[in-house]
Amino acid sequence: MSWRRSIRWIFPLNGPVLALSVVLLYGALVFVHLRNFGGDPSAFIAAGDQYVDAAKLPSPILIKHDSAGYDGEFYYRLALDPFTGKRTADGITLDNPATRGARIGYPLLAWAASLGHPAFLPWAMIALNLAGLAAITLLATGLVKSHGLPAWRGVIVPLYPGFTLTLVRDTTEIVATAAALAALACAMRQRYWLAAAMLSCAVITRETTLFYLAGFGIVELLRSVRQRRWSRTLVPLAIPAIVFGVWQIFIARYWGASSYSGTSQNLGIPLEGFMRYIAGEWRQLLIVPRTPLFRLHLYYFATAIFVAAMIALSAAVIARRRSDPSLTATWGLYVALVVCLTTAIWVQPYDYMRACTDCVVVSAILVALSRQTWPSVTALLMVIPLWRASFWFLKLYDV
Repeated sequence: MSWRRSIRWIFPLNGPVLALSVVLLYGALVFVHLRNFGGDPSAFIAAGDQYVDAAKLPSPILIKHDSAGYDGEFYYRLALDPFTGKRTADGITLDNPATRGARIGYPLLAWAASLGHPAFLPWAMIALNLAGLAAITLLATGLVKSHGLPAWRGVIVPLYPGFTLTLVRDTTEIVATAAALAALACAMRQRYWLAAAMLSCAVITRETTLFYLAGFGIVELLRSVRQRRWSRTLVPLAIPAIVFGVWQIFIARYWGASSYSGTSQNLGIPLEGFMRYIAGEWRQLLIVPRTPLFRLHLYYFATAIFVAAMIALSAAVIARRRSDPSLTATWGLYVALVVCLTTAIWVQPYDYMRACTDCVVVSAILVALSRQTWPSVTALLMVIPLWRASFWFLKLYDV
């Protein structure tokens, strides 16, 4: 038996083993975060007293004083009653009911997982995100194995540092990515109806996941035009867009406002927001080189550069013209979205790392599916230290 086979026999790097390893890694992060807050799982909700009235809550949660809190408090509120039509209920006021209500997938699952018991809900939200990370790992490793490539490449996807921020703030990205990645995997196996069903679930969890099948639709439409024939494949590929449109209309009528009200400032001139943020963080690094804030701003700078580096790395893979054209088209749509993000998003990692999730995940899939090994190794060399840095960032600054 060769040494390589011996290692594989002792440490089988298959999907389930890698998924368990990823869950244990993130489980360690959960443990540390819980310890920082005295074992209180409601700390992950990141509630603030600006929107939360402690006296009216159905079950006590940790609340930050003189704080607006973060998005997780609104998903917690919806998970208490997913069918609510009230802006203020259960002691929590929704800041933008239409926007929050449009992302009902994660709160609805949390409500079901907690069996409708408010006391169980904080644990259910954490458990759902850990289950989502396991699913992402299984899907990513399964996808690369189906292309005859080693499973370890798939861990580039679940080790995206942005997922650490999602996990400790009870937001939607992990669950939405799991459903969207399932849709992508199905589409690449030409199981389009199942892909449509999975992405329909994803778009009511996070609207930006809509683009995961858009590239497949574009390529199929161009093929149909070129061959001058109708393709039945276009029907399932169009379903998530139809579901998305119908859902947005329903939300607008239900809450009396568009889910996009107040978000127009998020998109602007390409690269302007990114370049301003990078320049600002670079100036901060020059100002505070010998202070405790230096490491913090270095983390901010590194995470932003990481997003750009993953896009550049996947672009290098595409340039060799060996990537799936549908996946490439999807990647192009997400890159276009990311480069247009303004300084309303390029503020701090909790904002831009969440906003860039879909783009980085698709980029990581392109890298993992490359026939050459060096792109995956390069990605891991970037991902692993930055994931560890995120662990440090949350331990020191998220208390």
